[in-house]
Order: sequence, then C-alpha cells, then structure tokens
Amino acid sequence: MMKKLLMVTLMVALAWGLIPGISSQTQAGTIEIKFATQNPTTAWIHPQGYVPWAKKMEEATKGRVKVTIYPAQTLGKGSEFYDLVRKGIADMAFGMPAYTPGVFPLTETLSLPFLGFPSAAMAGRIQWELYQKYPEYREEYSKIQCLAVPSTGPYFIATLNKAIRTVEDVKGLKLRAPGGRPAATLKAAGAVPAMITIPDLYVALEKGVLDGSPIPWEGMLGYMPLKSIKYVNLDWGLWSIPFFVIMNKDKWASIPKEDQDAIMSVWGGYGSEYFSKAVWDDSAKPSYELIEKHGIQVIKADPKEVEKWAKLAEPINKKYIEDLEKRGLPGQVFYDDILRLIEKYKK
Repeated sequence: MMKKLLMVTLMVALAWGLIPGISSQTQAGTIEIKFATQNPTTAWIHPQGYVPWAKKMEEATKGRVKVTIYPAQTLGKGSEFYDLVRKGIADMAFGMPAYTPGVFPLTETLSLPFLGFPSAAMAGRIQWELYQKYPEYREEYSKIQCLAVPSTGPYFIATLNKAIRTVEDVKGLKLRAPGGRPAATLKAAGAVPAMITIPDLYVALEKGVLDGSPIPWEGMLGYMPLKSIKYVNLDWGLWSIPFFVIMNKDKWASIPKEDQDAIMSVWGGYGSEYFSKAVWDDSAKPSYELIEKHGIQVIKADPKEVEKWAKLAEPINKKYIEDLEKRGLPGQVFYDDILRLIEKYKK
C-alpha cells in the first residue's frame, strides 16, 4: 500500500513539474525562450538577424527549444536588458553593453574611436576571439550566460542640413552618441553629443532635436527620416559598437547540455561574426539604394581630415586604457591585441 501511494505521488509530481530539474516545459518536450529585442519588426535587424537566428536555434536543437521574439522593447527598455535577463524577466536579450556603464569595461574598449575595423564581420570575429582569450573579458558576463558578442561596422554621419567635409564642420552640431567614448569623440571635434537610444532616433531627427547622427549602414533602414536627411558623410570610420547576446543563468542551466552545445553552434564565434555581417555589412547595398532614391547627397571623407579627428581622439583612448589599468585590468595589452588582430585579418 505504501509503495503504491509513493508511486502515485511520484507520478503527480512528475506531471506538475514539482521535482527539481524536471519542468512542465521539458515534459512537453519544448523549452520556451523569451527573446527581448529593442528594435521594431520593421527594422532590418529583425528579419535579417533576430528571426533567422531564432530559427537557427530551433533547428539546431531539432525543435526542443522554441524562441519567441519580443520586439520593440516589449519586455522592458533596451537600456535595461542586462538587468531584465539577470532577473529572469527576459530569458534572452540582444543588447548594448554601453547601456550598463562600468559593468563591461573591456567590452567597451572595442568602441574606442578610430580603431579601424573595416567591417562588422571582422569586428564580431575579433570580439569573440578576445572573449575566449581573456578571462577578465569573460568575467564581465559572469552574472549571465554570454552567447555571442556581435558588433556593428564603422560609423559614418548622416545630417539634416550641413555637409561634413572637414572636422571643423562638426563644430556646434547636436549629434546622437551611443555611449561614453563615442560621446567624448564627438565632443573632441566640437560637436554637442546627445544620449538618445536608437528607437527614439527617428523622431528626434524628424523634429529637429538633433542635427544628425553617426550611424552604421543598418541604421539607415528604419531609424532615419530619409526625407529629412540631406547629407550622408561617409568613410569617417568613427567607431564600431559592440553588442551582446545573453541568456539568464538559470534558464541556461535548465537546457540540456546537448541543446546548449547546439545553441552555441549558431551563436559563439559563428554568430558573433555572421550575425554582424548579416545585419550591418549586408545592409550597405539596400541602404545605398535608399540614399539614391531619396536624392541624399553622398560626401566621402578626406583621409587627411579623418586623421585630424583621430589625433583629437587619441587622449580619449589613452585615458580609457589608463583607467582600465587602474582597475587592475589588462588595458594596454588588450588594446594592442585589438589592433594586432585588425591588422592580421586585413591581410
């Protein structure tokens, strides 16, 4: 009788997922992942990045993992994604480390001005290589599970009314800045940096709150009021912005090892490089077509002017490296490694 009672109790516990490590999700054969993104479904990054990579996760796990995308900051503001994932409000998120100042100091080194990344794919590849190499880099992600570290390509500048042919032309312009070092870079040239998130950029430009914005190619597709933009000032190569793809630690632990490995096969080094390519490099052609369609004037930067701005930005990089060293982090070595890898992959 006692054995029969224990068996019934066990069956009920299994059915309701009351036994630790066994959930109703795994009983149903599917693990649900809530994937938070800050971009609207109309943005290039949604159909070209989020959707195909969510599908890759499902296919790699043979349907045992199902990913539901929550776009346009549905689960919370993009600036809060790190905490949303850490607390389990979102299972997974694609976000910007710069939105959480001080938490990702080595990651943010990759946003220093004029490093010279020629493409998003190369930046993503190098970021993952550094992530694997430096334990101090990985430590920044110790409170969550890091899946990938994609990156934008180099930023140029789109402006409403003023062409930028020289560094001096930037002076006095109110331009959007995505974080600390980019803001300091604009300020060094005499611009007025404004910290505005990418979802708010369109309206800020449309209303003339800003005079323009540094932007990667993907940013021209969905975030810019193209009827208001008169100039696209190319080849400045101001900076590239690192991103992260992260998952809640407990959620990650609930996924069987086989499926964890499958998920990392589509993120990891592959996702860091090829998500970056699909979103920021492959958007160059359709962006250029829109620029031509709207009659926006394209102005290419004089390399001598780029060098002038880079000289103005040198103290920014130097101070940031010094600050890293003061925190006991490998600032100079890490910075030198970035430059070494850029030269390596340029060949």
